[in-house]
Amino acid sequence: MARKDNTSSAQTASPATRPPIPQHRHTYRYDLDGLRGLSIALVVIFHIWFGRVSGGVDVFLTLSGFFFIGSQMRNVDRYGSLNPLRSIWKTIRRLLPTMVVVLATVGIGVILVFPRTRWANVNDQMLASLLYYQNWKLAAQSEDYAQAGTAVSPLQHLWSMSVQGQFYLMIILLCCGLGWLLHRFWPGKSIFTPMAVILGIGTVLSFVYAIYLHRENQMLNYYDTWSRLWELFLGGLLATVIHKIEVRNHWVRWFLTVIGLFAIFTCGLIFNGVDEFPGPWTLYVLIATVFLIIAGQAPEGEELTWRNAPFTAFLASKPLRELGRLAYALYMWHWPLLILACTHLKRPQPSNKIGIFVLVVSLVLAWFTHHYIEEPLRLKKKQPTAAQDGVVEKPAFKERLLAALRPKRSWLTWKSIAGTLVVVLTFCLVGFHISWKRYINSLDGQMTLVLTADYPGARAITENMPIPNNVDYQPRPIDASRTLPRSSFDGCISNFDDADIHEKKIWREEKGHPCIYGDVHAKRAIALVGGSHAEHWLTALDILGRRQNFRVDVYLKMGCPFMISGMINNPLTNKPYYNCLEWNKKVYNRVLQKKYDYVFTTATRPAQLTGVGPDVVPDYYADLWRSFNKENVQMILVRDTPWSTREDRPAKVPDCLEEGGDATSCGIPRDLAMSPVNPAIEASRGLSNVHLMDFTDALCPGTVCPAVIGNVMVYRDMHHMTHSFVQSLIPEFARQFNAITHWGPVTKRGQDLNTTSYPGTEILPPATTTSKGDRRSR
Repeated sequence: MARKDNTSSAQTASPATRPPIPQHRHTYRYDLDGLRGLSIALVVIFHIWFGRVSGGVDVFLTLSGFFFIGSQMRNVDRYGSLNPLRSIWKTIRRLLPTMVVVLATVGIGVILVFPRTRWANVNDQMLASLLYYQNWKLAAQSEDYAQAGTAVSPLQHLWSMSVQGQFYLMIILLCCGLGWLLHRFWPGKSIFTPMAVILGIGTVLSFVYAIYLHRENQMLNYYDTWSRLWELFLGGLLATVIHKIEVRNHWVRWFLTVIGLFAIFTCGLIFNGVDEFPGPWTLYVLIATVFLIIAGQAPEGEELTWRNAPFTAFLASKPLRELGRLAYALYMWHWPLLILACTHLKRPQPSNKIGIFVLVVSLVLAWFTHHYIEEPLRLKKKQPTAAQDGVVEKPAFKERLLAALRPKRSWLTWKSIAGTLVVVLTFCLVGFHISWKRYINSLDGQMTLVLTADYPGARAITENMPIPNNVDYQPRPIDASRTLPRSSFDGCISNFDDADIHEKKIWREEKGHPCIYGDVHAKRAIALVGGSHAEHWLTALDILGRRQNFRVDVYLKMGCPFMISGMINNPLTNKPYYNCLEWNKKVYNRVLQKKYDYVFTTATRPAQLTGVGPDVVPDYYADLWRSFNKENVQMILVRDTPWSTREDRPAKVPDCLEEGGDATSCGIPRDLAMSPVNPAIEASRGLSNVHLMDFTDALCPGTVCPAVIGNVMVYRDMHHMTHSFVQSLIPEFARQFNAITHWGPVTKRGQDLNTTSYPGTEILPPATTTSKGDRRSR
């Protein structure tokens, strides 16, 4: 029995009495199913055999906007149902089951194949993928140099699913909210026109933002939801007007389809999508998608066949339609299988055999997932009409009780099995994430390493101390990334997109205190300036400063060496690093104003941005030295440490050790990383203000720069030293430092400085740091 409605106003009329909304012609587009399958096929092929972005994901995003916004608008107009929960639940049931199954499988694969040093990263990304914020997680890690050198994640492709998940929620709420306003104040008015206005404005704003961010930070731009929205909105905008578009001329239809298919097939060959999308060149493939959508819209009363529309019929052919049905599952499976296979076989690129294997297994798993996970759990009940949605009363209690007592079919159906599996796997994923986090946090109390006779570290070289053979090296690879200088935990280093000098500590218990280390009250002072390869010497300077009464003021910026001329590229984006030069100018003036006793920075860097050596002195380093020489500013320049590379790309040393490598096999050939003679000697000739320090012989005692020296792991990633190893270098550091400054005794080798008796020599646990506090670069 229907509820009574005593309201007579037309503005608040019940759904059953609202004026009818004209319905737009809508037919199911099988050709777009085929286009969806074709676009995902291109994604898979380009990932496996070309190692580049095909543009297929961008086609998929536009089609998603077209389908999803169109369906939501029709629901509001046709059914008048304004309850967002049903649409949200329907979307969850369509997307989440496959996501959960893939994530669980990837988790097992990672445990079996990946070194433990990579588990934490994948663990974090699993939760991010499950909750649909993986794109933001990857955006943050793309600005984190500790993560930038990490091998590719098996979940990296899920950024697009996160963008779509956020988009779906946004559109559901927008359509329901706008529909309520229309039904409340303009009954009988269709949602299509106001949505077209909103989507048009949104498309323009998002496109302009994407162009801006393309110039400023392409890595962030690639993953940013707001940059990607215009691709989805463009599809939705087309959905608002497609019913008004008819292409009756066969030659025009032929032209649109040929141009569209040509652009989609060639996009990945012409453009590097990682560098260009979703910037302006994305229009190349999106306009092609629009052409194909328009060309496939059959005029009323006309059927598109192989005779009058061969290319549209090709897209609507059964093989492509079937591939379109598997598109979501195929996209989900192919990338983790590819990464797991390459990691297991230790191949940077897949061979043809690996590629074929990955393709076949992906198709089989996609078919199984679609038919036995996706389909059984889809919400297949029809959308309720306005009269049914919250208007009709529920059956009486007696009727519901009798219905519950009636015999039912067996509860053990494939749908119930699939649903139970998804629920159990979801709890397992969340449980594993929590357990692993707790395990990592439990290591905080175990990370203090006392430099005893068991762990001589660099002193095994500089002091000829014996190395016990029955002792496991420390820190372990899983802990290495956490052995950072104190400045990292204090937030005393500027981010890649930050041109300000960080003068105050912003994290931990000393929040608000100046970024000063050593003896903070001392009159003698050193300015530590540069990127993270200057920063990792802070451990030695901090401890020595407390012992010898000098303070250390830090001026640090990620990926930004101290320079006042020239231009370097941002190591993350490989584009000009403008705010590095801006930051350096501020620091240069500050250093001149403060009149420090010494400025401490790096003297060399690898010949290539990727870390491939040998080390050189860039012209912009020498320009700075000469400028300071004119100002009589004394400089202490330390030669750079070796960088680990494999096949001309950065290689993480802890990963190599965790996978079973040893100190030598995971080490760095000295002749590849370092020049035979310190190049700073010749570059600084004639400059009386320059004083050099060089620890190459301690890091590379022979032809190899070992990954472990004196039972202490040297590198926490590709090229940054662990906090522990720098501690072991302090006696040799003090000898070279005091020989320059005369601020302490110039001890002979073999004379221990007892570094462990001074505060700050322990490995500091990052219990209160944030993600931004762990971003590293040179």
